[in-house]
Amino acid sequence: TEGIRQDAQKASNVEAGKEFISEMRKNYGLLRDVPATLQNMDRAKQLALSDAKRFMGPLGESKLEIAKFFRNNVPGMENFQTPAVTGAEEIRSAMFNQVMDNLKKMDAQPSQYQQKVMQDAFGKLGTDPAALPAMLDVFGDILRTRVDIHNQTVSSAEARGTTFPYDVKVKLPAKGGGIEFNGYRFPSQEALDKYKKAAGL
Repeated sequence: TEGIRQDAQKASNVEAGKEFISEMRKNYGLLRDVPATLQNMDRAKQLALSDAKRFMGPLGESKLEIAKFFRNNVPGMENFQTPAVTGAEEIRSAMFNQVMDNLKKMDAQPSQYQQKVMQDAFGKLGTDPAALPAMLDVFGDILRTRVDIHNQTVSSAEARGTTFPYDVKVKLPAKGGGIEFNGYRFPSQEALDKYKKAAGL
């Protein structure tokens, strides 16, 4: 009976291993495009800061510019539509919900703090030229955390002898250094200078 029990345990372990490898493959499929997404977000942040005046002024006037920017430059926002309503709150809510939907698809759950920071950034759209880059920073941090958890799980499994048929780790680009100012991170001094000029600082 001991031999039967050991055989059953071995078979159970093999099955569990197959399920785990399958889950890691699925995670890899969800996350493999994150590096390209992060690079696109960095470009979008620089564009938003260098052309900040397009997004300034009353939200009613700038909402079309913001919607176009989202569709053309922010990964996962290609289908974003400007709500028919003109109320600022509805516009912000639609943008926030679109971002949350994209994160849900990647099984990336933002913390309460991260959700608050994003909501605050959306609340400043139309008045603060750094609001959109700030929102993209949080979006990027959530994606990085999701990838880090996946990579740590894969490393732990490999250390215990699990062999994957191909590399299922996701290689992230280095997080840009940049310059801190007023609670925001700018990719360069030039971007910071443009922000100050647009914000009248």
